[in-house]
Amino acid sequence: MAFAWPPAQWFWLAVIAVALFWFWLPSARRPSSVVMPTEADSGLPWWAESPVVLYRIDLAPTPGEPRRDQLSENLKTVFGHDPAQIDEPMAWWQAHLHPEDLSAVLQASDYLHWPDEGRLRRYRFLNGRGQYVWVGDSARVIRDDAGRPRWLVGSMLNIESQMQLRQQLEREEQRYRLITQNLQEIISLHSADGRLLWLTPSTRALLGYKPEQLLSGSLAEFIHPDAWQAWLGLREQGAESWLDRALIYQLRLPTGEWRWMESRFTRFVGEPFVAGASLQAVTRDVHERVLIEQRLRESEQLYRSIFDHADALIFVVGVEPDGDFMFLAHNRRHQEITGLVPGQFARRRPHEMLPMDLADWITANYRECVRRAAPLHYVQYGDWRGVTRYLDMVLTPIFDEEGAVTMLIGLATDITAQRQQFLALQRTTHRLEQVLGVARLADFTADLAEGQLNGSERLRHWFALEQPPEPGLVLPPVLQPFAGLMAAVAVPDRPRLIGLLSDLAQGVLSDIRRDVLMRLRDGQERWMAWSVRRLSASPEVLRIEGSLQDVTERVAAERAVARASRRDAAILRTVAEGIIGVDAEGLLSFANPAARQLLGLSGQSVTGRSATLVYDNQLPQEHFLLALTDGRSRGGVQSAFYRQGEGFFPVRWSVAVLPDEFDVEKNGLVVVFSDISEIKRHEAMLAQLATTDELTGLPNRRAFIDRLDEEFSRAGRYHLPASVMMLDLDHFKRVNDTHGHAAGDAVLRAFAQLLRQMLRKPDVCGRLGGEEFAVLLPNTPCRGAFEIADRLRLAVEGLRVPIDTSDGTVEIGCTVSIGVCDLLQGAQNASEALNLADRALYRAKTGGRNQVCGCEALSEACTPSSDGVLMVNPRD
Repeated sequence: MAFAWPPAQWFWLAVIAVALFWFWLPSARRPSSVVMPTEADSGLPWWAESPVVLYRIDLAPTPGEPRRDQLSENLKTVFGHDPAQIDEPMAWWQAHLHPEDLSAVLQASDYLHWPDEGRLRRYRFLNGRGQYVWVGDSARVIRDDAGRPRWLVGSMLNIESQMQLRQQLEREEQRYRLITQNLQEIISLHSADGRLLWLTPSTRALLGYKPEQLLSGSLAEFIHPDAWQAWLGLREQGAESWLDRALIYQLRLPTGEWRWMESRFTRFVGEPFVAGASLQAVTRDVHERVLIEQRLRESEQLYRSIFDHADALIFVVGVEPDGDFMFLAHNRRHQEITGLVPGQFARRRPHEMLPMDLADWITANYRECVRRAAPLHYVQYGDWRGVTRYLDMVLTPIFDEEGAVTMLIGLATDITAQRQQFLALQRTTHRLEQVLGVARLADFTADLAEGQLNGSERLRHWFALEQPPEPGLVLPPVLQPFAGLMAAVAVPDRPRLIGLLSDLAQGVLSDIRRDVLMRLRDGQERWMAWSVRRLSASPEVLRIEGSLQDVTERVAAERAVARASRRDAAILRTVAEGIIGVDAEGLLSFANPAARQLLGLSGQSVTGRSATLVYDNQLPQEHFLLALTDGRSRGGVQSAFYRQGEGFFPVRWSVAVLPDEFDVEKNGLVVVFSDISEIKRHEAMLAQLATTDELTGLPNRRAFIDRLDEEFSRAGRYHLPASVMMLDLDHFKRVNDTHGHAAGDAVLRAFAQLLRQMLRKPDVCGRLGGEEFAVLLPNTPCRGAFEIADRLRLAVEGLRVPIDTSDGTVEIGCTVSIGVCDLLQGAQNASEALNLADRALYRAKTGGRNQVCGCEALSEACTPSSDGVLMVNPRD
């Protein structure tokens, strides 16, 4: 069983223990006679697990008898001491007191001068585990009938945790006093109507007033009259009007000077330690900032035109008295890049509007610029409006009359494109290094103060480090250890390398990297990459280390890449196909001249523009940007691209994915396309030739059969009437034999033209071969088809085709036989329907020609009707 008493109840627990102990002593209860406890009631077994140790000390032992001192058995569990092993409790107790507490405790233990209620002592006590713990000792003196001290009874309680809390509380109170007295801000509590109720002591340091001076008077005595009216207005509106508001006003100091201050009010949360407090405010001195802002407003017209119309990003940062920073203004370009309007930017601190890590990094740069009191140059990157940008940033400090930095002017240039090119170059370099394999590397260390250079075995194998300086080679004294290496450096590279090493030795540079052409011991000329850094900042200890890496192959590769790039650029400029590059964001990265011409973009910049302009921003189902998602190349795709100012034109394109070895999400694309307008025209011409009869211009047999199949399906699906006719010119061979094939061709063309003139627009006529034709009549029942066929027959009968012969112009006439069939009656498909019409044509031919015959619903014989049309008598 474990006790877990709240700290506030420990004292009362001790009091209860003393009361119980009182009942334990019969003498205390009956002062008329002292009755000592017997051996049987000397223990308190029900107290064994209590956190309070009880004790009784015999102050007047009977001579010759053992002392009747007593300690409760839980002493062992509470403090780790076995009461059975303690013979002299008082001596044992003194021996276990902390040396620093011994004197004070013994002085307080003079029980002869204690009050009747006893004494509470606190001291450190050595427990059985060898540790000092804080003890609360509550004791009192029991007197006999004569008033003489007889017993000392009390209780000991382990109060280590309470004392630790007490000490921590004292430390926190001391820390609070130090903070409040030295705050650069004033924290105050106010009632709901803004009345001042409490202030931190920092008013003395910041304003020259004691807190009680401001609390005892009216704020109207201290706040400027112009601002006091605003305070009164807020009082009338109630507590909500003060929240999240920054009040800037002038406050009168004891010297009579007016000082600009800023107060920000928030709702007071928690148990108020001042009655009526519902608002809390943080007030800071913004006098210098307000004066700066006034000066800025006065000079604003002088720079506003430049500020707003510069292509660079410009912003102004104020340096606050507390060392923090506040954004004051920014130009139009800054707004476009960041998406922050003036209301979201001006008079805001970095940590109020930016993510914590970015705000920390930005303010660190601002502090560094203030510390240097000189311009600071760095590169900043981040995501603005969904686009990752790199900004080349220069911070310039602005000083007041006393030389203190009061403002920072930021000037940034968007170098995103350059950065992307740099990263692309880095990736290329990395791939080249992978191809080269294990690099050949030599290293060295140099103690310039001692004039020593220690090189690795490979470095000594390459160069003669100990050879004397070459005649004419002038080195600063501090660089004499490099004489052997400098002798191997190509003469054109020496001055620059010596200058860099000198700057490194003087602390101007912390490290250098440079490619240098050098001659090895064996006479070979190799490119070496120098990488050197300074190891010590002390001018007395000049130690540097470095490495030389044979990068001849890399330099050769870089030059080859440069040559290849120039060659590829020449190819891109000269090929007739359009070639465009697309980055991972779907933006155009380049376009060759042919692509610009085909897309109507000649003379325009395409870099950074969306690749969807190729489709006029209307992506079809199949487009090359899909390769960015699935990483799959495509070839021979036909679609349409958009030419600016003209419209869409047909193209055939292929796309290849350019994989990024480090990040698949940064893959790019290369799209090659060509204008196939001419090919499409030829295809259309070929399609027309394949489906059109060359002589008559009518659909040929294949085209007519395809159309007949479509109409058969449509009519059957929707239960629509349709008919088909077969036509054959009578005795056409006689025309060819008599007048020649040219005359026959003229007759065929005239007949085809007559068909086009007499038939409806939805009707389809075609030449099946020779003098045989066919006509499809959609939405026409068989009887209506007979009527149309008869009109055709009569028209052909009256047709005269003029033919020029050697004897003059001759007019040739002809007649036609026609077979008619219902498209759906008795036919399972279009071919069967055409055969039925052909059979009807055969009957018309055998029946004497120049007649119309057919239809399944009619009898087999063709009989002339009253108007000359050969029809079959209906069955019904």
